[in-house]
Amino acid sequence: MRVATLRSPAAAGVFKAIGCADVTVVQDLASVRDFDILAFNSLKAEEVDAVCAFVRQGGGLIESALGWGYMFYHK
Repeated sequence: MRVATLRSPAAAGVFKAIGCADVTVVQDLASVRDFDILAFNSLKAEEVDAVCAFVRQGGGLIESALGWGYMFYHK
């Protein structure tokens, strides 16, 4: 499994800690099609279409900082 973390060395460290050997931090989405999973904690508006295309082509997606989710469950 090839994992890309978008601008997130911390997320890359988490994936490596749980046993994912092939983890790369990418700074943009130009090479994301070379990966099986994309993890990110924020997107720029101009990146949304590229992420949607990645998912439509079968890529996995992990959003790693759902602030609204934390707020919902920790009232």
